[in-house]
Amino acid sequence: MKSILVSIVAAVLLVGCGQSEHQHSHDDDHSHAEGDHHHAEGESGGHDKDSDGKTGEELKAAGPVEGVKAATQAWADAFNSRVLDKILAHYSAEAVFWGTVSPTLRDEPSEVRDYFIPIGPEARVLIGEQRPRVFGDIAVNTGSYTFTLVSDGKKATVAARFSFVYKRDANGTWLIVNHHSSAVPAPKAAD
Repeated sequence: MKSILVSIVAAVLLVGCGQSEHQHSHDDDHSHAEGDHHHAEGESGGHDKDSDGKTGEELKAAGPVEGVKAATQAWADAFNSRVLDKILAHYSAEAVFWGTVSPTLRDEPSEVRDYFIPIGPEARVLIGEQRPRVFGDIAVNTGSYTFTLVSDGKKATVAARFSFVYKRDANGTWLIVNHHSSAVPAPKAAD
């Protein structure tokens, strides 16, 4: 419970701050087509390269906003790999998690792990627009993504929204400390 409160208070307080450290990006990021792969910062000692040939160390040096975008894309790449440990490597041990398709608020690593286990091997996610904001060693990235799932042999897509709160660890890696996701509501019928 304390973790939840700390994450929420930190995000609310920092979002309202007008500190000189505040960096803001309104660039829509639609550049994540299939085959565009970035790796998590610090993976394999920073030797893995993204599709632009940059290592994790070079991505860290690119700037905080770009680093948060890269961390979000690395999370999506891990999700798309369907390798559970790769997905979980993007979460802090103190992460609070409210998944798209679960009524359960999760705040233990084992509970976050349990969320991802039943998701099918063919599930994929594509990051849409995002608005990363960086406040020192805390960052908030809010955006949209689309999940493609296979249910009863039929492919379905789910448009969803996300808010990820990141905390930069001692190695400079952005880890998710708060993950909230919800399906985009269906449009209301016109009057």
